[in-house]
Amino acid sequence: MIKRIAVVFLTCVPLAAENAPTEKKSIEYDGETYFLAHTDATADQALEEYLREGETLENWTKMVSVRAFKNFNDPKEIVRLFVAALKKQHPDAPYEAARIPETREIMLDFVTWPADGSYAEINIWKFRKVSVGVVAFQFALRKPDTRAVLADFKKTRPQMLKVMAGAQFAAD
Repeated sequence: MIKRIAVVFLTCVPLAAENAPTEKKSIEYDGETYFLAHTDATADQALEEYLREGETLENWTKMVSVRAFKNFNDPKEIVRLFVAALKKQHPDAPYEAARIPETREIMLDFVTWPADGSYAEINIWKFRKVSVGVVAFQFALRKPDTRAVLADFKKTRPQMLKVMAGAQFAAD
């Protein structure tokens, strides 16, 4: 009888383990939890995008991402490329880049929007040199009404930059 119970137990344990829910990888940012929603990798770059519970890649309001750029050694190079692309796509988009002297990181913030103006996306980035290249941390906030977002961003920008400057990510 004990042998039969042991056999049944050993047979069922792997099935239970296969059906057990796996814990999603997550990041804490500004008091909220973001869960891994998308990954992508090439020989030169890696990307992880995190969303809040209930949001999707097609319909999100807040997103955190971590990107690794393996072919770059200086965060300034990547920031220059980001700014050039931003100016080409949105010549009138507000942006600012600044170096954090204590950490030697570079912060970049800007606002973008689609051609139809249906929403605006505030982006706060922090770029850091690491042993295998440069890692970039991003917080993005999407809101309807581009004009209102642009006006509000002037007030909320200092706090948003402060949060990103102090944020510690697992990739640190």
